[in-house]
Amino acid sequence: MTRLILVTVFVVLALPVAAQVDQGAIDEAEETFKTGDYGTALRLFRQLRAKGKEPGLRLRLQWNIGRSLEKMGETAEAIMVFEDYLATVNDPVRSARAEAKLQELKRRQTGAIAIKCDHSKVTVSLEGMPDKNGPCPQLFESIVVGPYVVIGKLPDGSLSRAMVTVEADATAQARVFFNRPVVKPAAASLWPWYVGGSVILVTAGVLTYLALSSPDSKTTQTTRFCFETDCP
Repeated sequence: MTRLILVTVFVVLALPVAAQVDQGAIDEAEETFKTGDYGTALRLFRQLRAKGKEPGLRLRLQWNIGRSLEKMGETAEAIMVFEDYLATVNDPVRSARAEAKLQELKRRQTGAIAIKCDHSKVTVSLEGMPDKNGPCPQLFESIVVGPYVVIGKLPDGSLSRAMVTVEADATAQARVFFNRPVVKPAAASLWPWYVGGSVILVTAGVLTYLALSSPDSKTTQTTRFCFETDCP
């Protein structure tokens, strides 16, 4: 009986010592995070969480892991960490905070596509995403950033495609055309040619006149006017 009591006392006394060590390591990791060394902080938080067993402590460390990933620009991985956090936590305050953080992160890597068509009875969809379809006009939300092909389809099976690029926390505009207006090329204007030709002719005439009327000219031309019977 005496031996059992001694063992129990030893275990109870040892617990605060172990907790104090963990808290010091957590403080060190959090200070590293505050200095902006997020990669090192992430490594420390993960090491501590792997060793920690207490649920509250593990949740705290998981939140810090998610924040480190967020600061490092690893948005997709941070979202997964916070989703797991939200699925685990039972406290309503923490749940609300996690939901707000998830909405913020998802806005950073998603946008929307607003689609309009020039024809009625068009069904639109996103290529490779069968769950994104519906009548035009249409608004597709929560679309991961990147380029997409919008497909429009008429009841007779006619198809038309449009390219669009989704940016974070923005709505991209796409238009699907079936009746594209034919734009005739503008007729080439001829007036510059007329002006240029006239200038050349006038210049040539002036130069010829000057050459013929110059006193230094070696050739003198005399023009005689006569009737057919008077000409020699």
